[in-house]
Amino acid sequence: MSRRTKVAAIRPGILVAFTSRLQGGVRYTRTDLETTAERSHWETVKETDDPAEHARGVKERAKAQALIRAVCARTSFGLLCRQDREDDLDAAIARAGDVVGVFNIQATTCHISISVLKGRVAADDLQAVQAITEELADLIEQMRKGVLAGDVKAIRDAASKATSAERMLSEPVAASARAAVVIARQKARELVRRVEKGGEKLANISSGATTRALLTRRMAFLELASNAAALPADEPEQPSVIDAIRARDLKPTPTVAADPEPTPEPEPATPVLDRQRFADIDIDWS
Repeated sequence: MSRRTKVAAIRPGILVAFTSRLQGGVRYTRTDLETTAERSHWETVKETDDPAEHARGVKERAKAQALIRAVCARTSFGLLCRQDREDDLDAAIARAGDVVGVFNIQATTCHISISVLKGRVAADDLQAVQAITEELADLIEQMRKGVLAGDVKAIRDAASKATSAERMLSEPVAASARAAVVIARQKARELVRRVEKGGEKLANISSGATTRALLTRRMAFLELASNAAALPADEPEQPSVIDAIRARDLKPTPTVAADPEPTPEPEPATPVLDRQRFADIDIDWS
């Protein structure tokens, strides 16, 4: 697989480092009841100055977080936003700031702080390709194991995470991830209908076709991740044979001063092509 194929696996995007805290209004008092070399026992008392305000702060903080996360793909290594949605991200950050600001103006015992840092992820970032494709492979494996175990919750949890992460993939790589999600969710609905509601035994329900389809897609993502990991980030593109020939033909010809009385030169001999050198190229030598 060429480097061009590898780096096309993801879309250019933005890594969003996002933190938020709700501070103040709560105090914790710890009392040690027993402390020995083998055993420690203590009691912690939580005191809230204004329970209603603190509860409102928790709600507003969650609202601010949801605004930013709504335009991002959730991955195991952070939030990622597609580059073509950067305006939406900036608008969401501004709205989240407004939510926090309104609360902080009204609050007397609590304070919400929020910070967002954006970093660029290029489409040819091989580490990003490897990380995202490895995560998709892992999520597909979780769906496959969930199907084998008849665990509907595990299937749906992994499918939801895969749906979020595939936003950062380019077509047709994203289409393969979506197909895996559709296959897994169809099996989850069948399990609910036949096992949870119909009372059938899991052993009587065939899952071979589903698990084979998921395994095929998982192996494809593992191959993408492996190829990205095998290629050094600074490895240059290797020119093709045709590119090398064109580069040779484009070399400038040295300029020679004209002879006032030029002497006719014999016609240059026709170069003899080295057929062995071009044995791998389909050329009509007739």
